[in-house]
Amino acid sequence: PLFAYMIAEGCLHTRNRTKYLLLISSLGIACQSVFYIVEQSLYQGILITFSLSILLIFSIDKITKTKNAKDIIIGILGVGAVIVVALVLPSILKNQGFRIDYGIVGIIMPVAIYYAPNKILKLLATTVMLAFLVYTIGSIQYYAFISLPLLILYNGKRGTKKLKYVFYAFYPLHLVII
Repeated sequence: PLFAYMIAEGCLHTRNRTKYLLLISSLGIACQSVFYIVEQSLYQGILITFSLSILLIFSIDKITKTKNAKDIIIGILGVGAVIVVALVLPSILKNQGFRIDYGIVGIIMPVAIYYAPNKILKLLATTVMLAFLVYTIGSIQYYAFISLPLLILYNGKRGTKKLKYVFYAFYPLHLVII
């Protein structure tokens, strides 16, 4: 939930949407490549989940915030791509183990947070999405509710730029260590 919340915030505050999507997607693809080599599994990790979230947010924005037909078509194609990867491919490649980490709920969580207009509704969206995770994935997800007090403390301000890449490096590095 902490990362989902920050992905939503990143989408809201990024200066370069294409660069942000490419950064998270590239990191996700790199991690998945290593994961596939080591585990021979098509299970898609959280960075792929969040890449789909970012693509969905940017695509919905293109559809709803423009009158340019080209942008609307690009937005529709983006939504379609998310649907194919999140819903169609898992059913087609089920025997090969293709799944999206946290499923459709994991993809929708940052989207719900992004479109909530204020902090209280963002926290409510996070809470509702966590309840859906508990329902769809299982009771182990109850521990995710521990993140809510930390999110309440979040002041909405950007951290220092010096730590930005530390957080981007954290996920792949912790996988290497594990």
